[in-house]
Amino acid sequence: MTRRSAMDDRVEKILETIRHRYHETLSIDELAAGVNLSSSRLSFLFKRDVGSSIKQIQREVKLRVAASMLSRTHLRVSEVAFRVGFNDAPHFTRVFKEVTGFSPSEYRRMNGHRSGRRWGVHSTLTVAEA
Repeated sequence: MTRRSAMDDRVEKILETIRHRYHETLSIDELAAGVNLSSSRLSFLFKRDVGSSIKQIQREVKLRVAASMLSRTHLRVSEVAFRVGFNDAPHFTRVFKEVTGFSPSEYRRMNGHRSGRRWGVHSTLTVAEA
């Protein structure tokens, strides 16, 4: 059996949508309808081609953008959370710390305002194709 070398065009379109609309809460059903697939078929293709679920990638893209905002702006943590699509700042803080190992405030202190650095040396977050 040979491994697929090319990503399905519909999966690429979903990745692009997630990257551009990270601040929105997009359901799998909504994303699937946009590429004329069932949600189960899209989930299968996405996992096969990307190696992670749609929800995992959505969360990771939001957190990457948040980390960039924390490093490059003076926005309050709650404002960063809101801008990337979290409606609850304490939940955002818990998720950010779970993934990076640091609270948003700690991350900002360690990586704040360093141009050209998206994630900083202390982050463990990785995203496929994000």
